[in-house]
Amino acid sequence: MRIDLVEKLILLLAGMAVLAVAAFVTFCSLLPGGLRHGIPPVVEQAALDTQDWLLQQRRRSGRASFAQAQLNPGDVAFRAPPAPASPAGGGGDAPATSPPVATTDYFVAEGNIPPAQQIPGFPWLKQVPGVSYAQPQQVPDILYRKYQSFEATWDLVQEGGGNFTTARDGKTTAYQVNWIDEHSYLAQRVGLRPGDKVISVNGQPIGTSLGAGKAMYEQMKNERRFAVLIERNGEPMVLSFFVQ
Repeated sequence: MRIDLVEKLILLLAGMAVLAVAAFVTFCSLLPGGLRHGIPPVVEQAALDTQDWLLQQRRRSGRASFAQAQLNPGDVAFRAPPAPASPAGGGGDAPATSPPVATTDYFVAEGNIPPAQQIPGFPWLKQVPGVSYAQPQQVPDILYRKYQSFEATWDLVQEGGGNFTTARDGKTTAYQVNWIDEHSYLAQRVGLRPGDKVISVNGQPIGTSLGAGKAMYEQMKNERRFAVLIERNGEPMVLSFFVQ
């Protein structure tokens, strides 16, 4: 059976399941307290399991792209070549070095980056010299809808902690992850690791207050493409996510 036919069957069954779940959620909403975010954990896990199964089938069929390679979230899937060496003042070539990454260089909301400059298959991710790109992660729609709730998103970020600091350039504000629950969604799906410095999201610099964070959330909560610029071991990396 071809994988695209299997996907259609799975989507049909998933649609039927969502209708059943909707009835269950409606019933539960009539109970005192209802459901905290409207999506039962078992449904959330089923969506993730289904996505993992489909990805596994694509790999077996040989249809997986570089973004669906056999990598863990947060592992390098693509690395843009370094910037060309520039001539030194006294002749010869100076060693090629990666300049500090501007917080807006790597993401183009309109998705119209010239093919030669984009990450293969992702026209909204731009190759920046010397920057690594992690395996882009597809987000199930049901999970996307869950995190339209600020309360749910706030609960998610409590699975790790850290402090504000600066990026490699000593000027740009960053949030350093000091600890993270290794079984959490942040570690298992997002791919964050202790020591990572979060610099910007979709080209927008992070703030240093809850108010700034909530403002960024409100600005981006309806987006279906997300790219997070981090520094890992002093080197820039982009973690990216998309909703089909």
